[in-house]
Amino acid sequence: MPPPSIIDDNYTYVRDFNKMPEFKGYGPQHEHALKKHIADAIAGADTLELAVEYVMEALNEARIISYSNNKTLALLTQTGRAFVVLIEFPDSSIRDVASKMGVLENTAQRAMTKLLEEGLVERQKRNQSFTYTPCYESVWKHPDIWRFALAILKMSKQQPDGQPDIR
Repeated sequence: MPPPSIIDDNYTYVRDFNKMPEFKGYGPQHEHALKKHIADAIAGADTLELAVEYVMEALNEARIISYSNNKTLALLTQTGRAFVVLIEFPDSSIRDVASKMGVLENTAQRAMTKLLEEGLVERQKRNQSFTYTPCYESVWKHPDIWRFALAILKMSKQQPDGQPDIR
């Protein structure tokens, strides 16, 4: 049985997990913009599998997690993805990075070790664990960063008029 907050909220509890719960509209508990996106994703799905996919995409668009399905070609290595997460969310722990990447902590740890060895990130002690931050002085000297930055600049200048910008 789900917690009472789910039953009393805008959803009707359904014991058959293959059917989507009935959505009864928005209410005062949908004050957060992300709640609306997630509710829209769930309401627009015909199956639980589609609902999960839509929610994952909504979380990815909000930059809460890094998500792509198996059909998407990965352009970055795990180390590159971990580095991008640190740029987006400095002072992150290994657990934070792993969560945002959607990988196990040992995968994020291996990526962070490589970044530390290259001097691209710094580690700081925080309570019982560590946080990691990009070391921008070293980052700007890395040839891949310049190449990527110039490619993005070129791509943004060649974007056709009327096309929406990337978030």
